[in-house]
Amino acid sequence: MESGARAPFGQRQYYPIYEACSRHNLPLVIHPSGESMGVNKPVWLGYPVHYLEYYTGFSFAMQSHLTSLLTEGVFERFKNLRLVIAEGGVTWYPPMIWRLDQIWKALRSETPWMKRLPSEYVREHVRFTTQPLERAAPDGDLIEVLEMMDAPDMLMFSSDYPESGFVDVDASMPPLPEAWRSRVFHDNARQWYGL
Repeated sequence: MESGARAPFGQRQYYPIYEACSRHNLPLVIHPSGESMGVNKPVWLGYPVHYLEYYTGFSFAMQSHLTSLLTEGVFERFKNLRLVIAEGGVTWYPPMIWRLDQIWKALRSETPWMKRLPSEYVREHVRFTTQPLERAAPDGDLIEVLEMMDAPDMLMFSSDYPESGFVDVDASMPPLPEAWRSRVFHDNARQWYGL
């Protein structure tokens, strides 16, 4: 599904898609597209003027959709739904999920269908891809953030090839710990897609 949408993905109008994915054991991929193309605003503030603004805003739509999927109880309703957040960045995820985990019980009256911590649903139902990976200098800082999100289990390699945003793997990826490499570059995707 393209992330540019008229409504957050937790809403019931999308349930037939989730039912089909669940029935056929297919993961659902959310990919940046459609925002600011004249139909759907990517943020509440309006349309971006420059591509750089548009490109760096991909993560906002992903955060909104993931939060909606969690708070609307989609993963509780569709217990075998698997989701891939593709090319929406990843470094936004740890602080977002910390916030959700911290406040979900206090706001339980709004979401009584949520039976577990939001992070538990994500760990079971969601994977993220590496492109674009917000590479920090030094690389150790990015590795720390990736550890916070359990990257060895939750991250899958993607390249964006042949799109114009494609960056050479060596330029886009930090040197991963040896124990992660097979999982991030191969095993996680193979398992998640059932290959």
